[in-house]
Amino acid sequence: MTLAICICTYNRNLSLIRCLKSINKLHLISNIKIKIIVVDNSNKYISLKLVKKLKKSFKYKIIQLHEKRRGVVYARNKCLNEAKKINPKFICFFDDDCTVDRFWVKNVFKILKSTNAKIITGPQLPLKKNHLNYPDGSNYSQIFEKKYKKS
Repeated sequence: MTLAICICTYNRNLSLIRCLKSINKLHLISNIKIKIIVVDNSNKYISLKLVKKLKKSFKYKIIQLHEKRRGVVYARNKCLNEAKKINPKFICFFDDDCTVDRFWVKNVFKILKSTNAKIITGPQLPLKKNHLNYPDGSNYSQIFEKKYKKS
């Protein structure tokens, strides 16, 4: 069974590399094959060389694409069109500035199995208070997030 991980990026090479490296540390599930689709939406396709270099030491296949039309909608559609060629059972989207917990795959498939859900979302937990680098230290994503109790 194949899982396509889609990442759209725009001029954020360092965070993209951090994101990809965290995906490379995922604990494997034996029957899950992971393929990563990276769509660069910048004018000059600036992630090409960095990701190409990273691919050499990666345990998952990375497919690199460029979307010239500006906007995350176009980049996500490019991911979906590429995913159709792979024909995965599951598709997920990560932002280029996130890092993925190494047990993410295991936990998602546990939820899928127990709930038979068609869509799964999850909390976005900041690693550091100032990780978004806003001058005032604000985390604007919290406006849209549910408050979760720490267990």
